[in-house]
Amino acid sequence: MDVFYVNLPWVINEKDYNCSSRSHSEWMSRGSVNNIQGAYFGTTGVIFVVLYGLCLTGMIRGHLLKIPCYRFMFFNGIVDITDLIVGSLMTAYFHFTGFVFCSNVVVGWISGQLCYSGWCGATFNCVVLALNRAVEMIPAARPLRFLFREKLVFMWMFLCILCMVIRACITRPTPYNTVVSAYVGFPMISDDLEWVLIGIFVE
Repeated sequence: MDVFYVNLPWVINEKDYNCSSRSHSEWMSRGSVNNIQGAYFGTTGVIFVVLYGLCLTGMIRGHLLKIPCYRFMFFNGIVDITDLIVGSLMTAYFHFTGFVFCSNVVVGWISGQLCYSGWCGATFNCVVLALNRAVEMIPAARPLRFLFREKLVFMWMFLCILCMVIRACITRPTPYNTVVSAYVGFPMISDDLEWVLIGIFVE
């Protein structure tokens, strides 16, 4: 399996993600049901989504979105809420059901795409926010302040979304696996340990 390849993110490659070797019940038996982890992910996910919602509401009511750095923080909050939905709420569901990729290929594929793209988008936006703070606070960087004036703020947001979309077209998703309790870049659909390890660590 190659890590970098051009693909349509809504098309599942049957060659690399073939679940026909086992029945659905056999795939389900390979998952790991963990109600404690499911409750933890679900509870913390709800708490953080509510906190984010309150913070974003406060930014709007406080008329803070006129300031570029708050616009970036607001936008990043929306991206982070998407991450929380996938990384906490969907993960809770996965642990309650003992999810593995082949137990529901479509859900595994979509959550893997959203997880990876959301992480890339949030990372990009955090770097832009850090650059904005440096430009605004360091006198020597004054000439670069035009990068964050008026409509150029929306240009950075557009680039963030573009980064998230392009990522889905040039790399594979990271499906969740309850056995290892993580989003992994490999679907774990083979009993060939060597093939699995090569897929994880080499390719």
